[in-house]
Amino acid sequence: MLGVDQNRFELQQAARVFHRISHLSFFEAVIFSAPFIPACFDVIVLSSVLQYFQDAPGLISVLFNYLRSTGEIHILDTPLYLDDELEMASRRTEEYYLSLGFPEMKDHYFHHSAAALQVLHPRILYQPYSWTLRLKQLVGQDDSPFPWLVIKK
Repeated sequence: MLGVDQNRFELQQAARVFHRISHLSFFEAVIFSAPFIPACFDVIVLSSVLQYFQDAPGLISVLFNYLRSTGEIHILDTPLYLDDELEMASRRTEEYYLSLGFPEMKDHYFHHSAAALQVLHPRILYQPYSWTLRLKQLVGQDDSPFPWLVIKK
């Protein structure tokens, strides 16, 4: 397994958190120019990262180059919005970064709609707005508020 990020600090933190996994290594690279050979991965997991890419379908297109013909991209821990929620979500993000004293960070955080990803024909493995999640919340069980999507090459 390989973890990739362009931020060395994030890689160091990941190495500390996942140090018990012996077959995991980390690589610093910008994904759009990473030196991977085509079709070298079976699965690519995007965990809490899609919101840092402005063009989600463009990113997926680049990642398809790295996937084998039967490969899959899994998108986890990423907020996806209804189209009419995007403007409000952007305002919340702007207010959040302003409250932290880093208003320029809003320019590096992007809000994606579930509808925009439909062109990629994702399969939903987990839907946070299901009735079962709502029942779990009623009895005090927390579950992820984000969907789990799988996109096949």
